[in-house]
Amino acid sequence: MLNIPISDELAMRLAYTNFEKDGVTKNLYSKATSNFDDRGSYQWRASLQWEPTDTSTLTLIHNAFDEESNRQQISGVFCETGSNLVQG
Repeated sequence: MLNIPISDELAMRLAYTNFEKDGVTKNLYSKATSNFDDRGSYQWRASLQWEPTDTSTLTLIHNAFDEESNRQQISGVFCETGSNLVQG
C-alpha cells in the first residue's frame, strides 16, 4: 500500500496484491502435461480523497480483480443455512 499526499486537501492511495499457487493434483486420465489446482490472481485499488472543507469529503475508489484458475470447485461450494442468524 502506498499513501501519496498531493496537497493539504487531496490525497491518493494505491494498493496491490497478488497470489500464485502451483497445481499439486496430477491428471492421470488424460495426456495433459500440467497439474490441476493451480491459480493466480491479482487485485489493485486506487483511491482519491478530497477534503475541500472540514465538514465535507469526497472519496473516489477504483478496484480491479482478475483470476486465472484450474481449480476443481468442490469444497466450499455448498452452504448450510439455519433458521436464524446465530449458528454455531
